[in-house]
Amino acid sequence: MVPYAFCLVFIERCQKEIDEVLEGKAHAPFGERHNMPFTQAMIHESQSIANTVPLNVFHCTSRDTELMDYSIPKGTLIIPNLSSVLSEEDQWKFPHDFNPVNFLNDEGQFEKPEDFMAFSAGKNFGLSEIIYTFFLVKND
Repeated sequence: MVPYAFCLVFIERCQKEIDEVLEGKAHAPFGERHNMPFTQAMIHESQSIANTVPLNVFHCTSRDTELMDYSIPKGTLIIPNLSSVLSEEDQWKFPHDFNPVNFLNDEGQFEKPEDFMAFSAGKNFGLSEIIYTFFLVKND
């Protein structure tokens, strides 16, 4: 659990970044998100911590598959556990704490790790994120 005062530091940093990019304008174009790496990191960390779809949509193998040392026959029901991916200790700098630094590289730029799957897993997992981002940005 992250102390409340620590969260305020994140919020203040995010607000400062937004104010600097907007320069008094009411709205920023979608492309400006690249100039707000900490804000993007805050949004993605919030999605990660929210764990909105912990077990995701069930899938089924379309062919016989080998994964590690396991044989998975065609037609096997697969239930992706996104909770385990979003808190994997080998993949995140701070796997059990709210910390936007999980999404910042060494230069302080936003970088979405390959293991980030807040909405879905599988062939079409990106569509959920695109729809969410669209509504997040377009919602006034």
